[in-house]
Amino acid sequence: DLLQFLYFIETNTMRGVIVLMWLLSAAAMSDDDVIDISHPHSPVSHQILTEAAEEFMAKTGHKINVHATGWGGYLGTLLSMHEEKKGYDLSIIGSTWASDFYDKGMLSPLGKYLEGWRKRRGRKGDVTKDFVRHLDFTYMFPVDRESASLPDWHALPLNVGTRVFFYRKDLFRKHLLKESPPVTLEESLELGLKIQREEKKLNNTVWSIAVPYGGGTSNVMQVLLSWVFGNGSSFVGVNGACSFTTPEFKGTIERFTGLVGVHNPWADSDSEKIATAFRNGELAQMFGSSWLYDGLSGGGLRREDIGVGPVPAGPVGPYVFQGGSAWAIPTWVTDEKKKDVIWEFLEFLMEPTDRWIRDIVFGAFLIPAYESVTRIAKLTQADAVQLSQIVIRNKDEAIPLNPNQFSNPGGRNEHAVPGNAADGNSDWIDCNKGSLVISFDAPIEVDSYQLRTSSQGIGNDPINWIWEGSNDTSTWTLIQRQTDDTYLSLARNTLTSVISHDPVVFQYFRLRQTLLRGSVCQEVCNVEKSQLPFSVPLHYPQQGFYKM
Repeated sequence: DLLQFLYFIETNTMRGVIVLMWLLSAAAMSDDDVIDISHPHSPVSHQILTEAAEEFMAKTGHKINVHATGWGGYLGTLLSMHEEKKGYDLSIIGSTWASDFYDKGMLSPLGKYLEGWRKRRGRKGDVTKDFVRHLDFTYMFPVDRESASLPDWHALPLNVGTRVFFYRKDLFRKHLLKESPPVTLEESLELGLKIQREEKKLNNTVWSIAVPYGGGTSNVMQVLLSWVFGNGSSFVGVNGACSFTTPEFKGTIERFTGLVGVHNPWADSDSEKIATAFRNGELAQMFGSSWLYDGLSGGGLRREDIGVGPVPAGPVGPYVFQGGSAWAIPTWVTDEKKKDVIWEFLEFLMEPTDRWIRDIVFGAFLIPAYESVTRIAKLTQADAVQLSQIVIRNKDEAIPLNPNQFSNPGGRNEHAVPGNAADGNSDWIDCNKGSLVISFDAPIEVDSYQLRTSSQGIGNDPINWIWEGSNDTSTWTLIQRQTDDTYLSLARNTLTSVISHDPVVFQYFRLRQTLLRGSVCQEVCNVEKSQLPFSVPLHYPQQGFYKM
């Protein structure tokens, strides 16, 4: 084989040179040249992050592998990598891990990269001023604590979240004749008991309230401390030192344990078990992080029946904890050129005008760490309905459609007309959030369909809809009702999988949205932003924080 290859080079000089150059470049490309990225977020965020990495690789020629880890065991994995001094090159970490990672010497300082970012973008002042406030408490640490030198950013904030209160609106309507969330913990527990007493006729086990805590106890601890601070308690003793023995703290704990001892809230490390109980109607209320919202619907539970509210307040008001996550470059990455590539990718992702940060963050149902991102039009609220294509199918074949077959009765389209939905090359947008009708000259048989997301922001995507048919446009027959966002991707200009239903014969078909993605994002966003002024991180290594 070697002789044949040498003969090939000798007799095909130019082609031989090209092949040799390729072989040399391939030999030079080792595992050290690949950027390995880890994240614990949802499958939707993983899909979007992978697509971003593919676009970045096509643009720059760098190689990136994206690893979806989930939160379970992720902390232990990163700590083990620190012991071995090798592992992922870039990781998304939890906000409450940052100070511990800093103390262990795991986080590379990012100050010089942020400064370079500012200069390259021609920005005046500090680019970090665009971060949601309080994040400097979470990710900014002194370069040299002994010399009390100026602090430096050691993680780049990606998103922000708080603990929120989830509740079943349908159960509240049925038993309480209201949809609004409870204001105080006492009210929440009393409402839960009322639902429990009435639902026991149908179900043997109904919990009034639950707290999932995943792989650790931070969720339970934050719910407890929300109650502690909401009662006006303090950890600071009379001598100014941190203390768990102050009269206020003791009184609050006695009151809290008295309440929950009677009402018996359910705490479990298996978040999916709690989510399943919530979906099945065995659970009316739960505390949790906002990212849990993404997995609560389904199994017959509609998005519009999931309520999101602030954590119930104590006697002196609400108090909640800031969560979220950030990008971090570990200290075991010592190659400065590799760090430069990593930061190049981060800038590609994190520029507030780019869609990647918006979609990755909202894929996990969290709000962006950059305040300017939340101000981008159509990001957090639905002001229209949009699609770029409807494909109608029968017997595994797409039925040909032309723009003249599409109409949008009562719609307000400007340039994004209904006929744009015929081929997927441009968008249909209706600012009146109406229906899209497809007409045929005679009844035809249809057994499935597909939708294609628009090229615009995610807020106006339909995630719940009704697919129906008619022979006169006056009487419509339900064909299929979509009650969760199983099908429609956050990725732009992307077809859903085939959505099948029983074969039907109609002359007219209509898609009618019942819930837009931005309506969901707005609900979560409003709750989180309303709580941010009260938020503090769990950990911070510098002296005096708890006195502040």
